[in-house]
Amino acid sequence: MMAVEVKGVSKHFGGVKALDNVSFSLRQGKTLGLVGGNGSGKTTLLNVITKMVVSNKGEVWFNDERIDTMPAYKIARLGVGRIFQTGGIFNNMTVLENLLVAANAEREEAEAVLREVDLHEKIDDKAATLSGGQMRLLEFGRVMIRNDELILLDEPFAGVSEANTKKIERVVRKLQKQGKTMILIEHDSRRIKRLCDKIIELEKGKIIREAKA
Repeated sequence: MMAVEVKGVSKHFGGVKALDNVSFSLRQGKTLGLVGGNGSGKTTLLNVITKMVVSNKGEVWFNDERIDTMPAYKIARLGVGRIFQTGGIFNNMTVLENLLVAANAEREEAEAVLREVDLHEKIDDKAATLSGGQMRLLEFGRVMIRNDELILLDEPFAGVSEANTKKIERVVRKLQKQGKTMILIEHDSRRIKRLCDKIIELEKGKIIREAKA
């Protein structure tokens, strides 16, 4: 079954073509790696899928349901989660509170997720006190507690310590074993090949290469 289908999507910002007739599909439980230089359209593509920006043309489908016509909150409720390059968590809340507001979950369930992402010792700390890598792990915890089916990862390893990089990679592999579908933006070619089933390369908003990892 195809989890994601992007059909002829274009997005223009003024005279700049951020996405130019982009089409691809991704099977359920597979991981797609998005590569390309700065300004190639990678983050814009994730923004279109989650309706953070509205495409000028084209369609986006998730689990055989067209979602580009829906508001962002409905897309999220369908099980589409996002881990941002920066931000995405509530700094003034504790680590535990960040999970509890992400889903209607019990404390016991939240504690179990925090153990999975190695943040249980930080459970009562303010999120603002976490390192950059720990904040990414907390974002993973939020998509895990919501049980999102499609997870969009915008450079989750960028600026992260080696120790937290290993933890994030372990979490990604755990999600893959659970059958989650993922789209990963990443610049490290070796990591892309390790974690992804196929790779799409963008340049100036166009797909210039699509191949197995």
